[in-house]
Amino acid sequence: MNKEQFARTLSILGKEHCIDVIETLYIKEWCTATEISEELKIHTATAVSYLSDLHDIGLAERRIRGGKYKDAYEYSLKSTSINLNLNFKEIVEEEGKGITERAGLIKVKEIVSDNLNYEWDDEKQKILKINIVSAGIRRGVQESIELNTLEGRFLWCVPYPSEEGLSVEQICENAGIKNPIEIKKILKFVEILKEKRVIEIL
Repeated sequence: MNKEQFARTLSILGKEHCIDVIETLYIKEWCTATEISEELKIHTATAVSYLSDLHDIGLAERRIRGGKYKDAYEYSLKSTSINLNLNFKEIVEEEGKGITERAGLIKVKEIVSDNLNYEWDDEKQKILKINIVSAGIRRGVQESIELNTLEGRFLWCVPYPSEEGLSVEQICENAGIKNPIEIKKILKFVEILKEKRVIEIL
């Protein structure tokens, strides 16, 4: 189960009547939305939504029940227990595939600009904030971008405009950023820096 599936499952299970629907399925074994709505005194459309969600996340199975006038889906639990497993080792390995290689192909350096200034921490060697200054006679801070520790350490190590550009992978290494998931976040940060004209991609 990946993070998105885990979050969606928790969201569905946390809905007001969901556990009651699951309990009813366990007791009755096979139920239609109409039967669930009658049992729990909820709207049929609400029951349909719950049952569809449970089917979508793999907790319930469904089949067609033939009716005198109209067929309908009926649902049953796939298991008598619900176990949610989020394996971060597997997640990191899956999400990190190809990230380091991709970071090695992107070279960047800072841009010469009079419209930028920084706040930094010399001791911790990280940029704390990027201030984008408006042009013209009345110069003032137009936008401030607060950086987290990861972003601040990365930007600290980005080459100056007068220096040769380095790959994002090399800059991450210089900044002590090694986890592929963190490098993935830095790649997104690089796009923001490019958009704000803080760095250029070579």
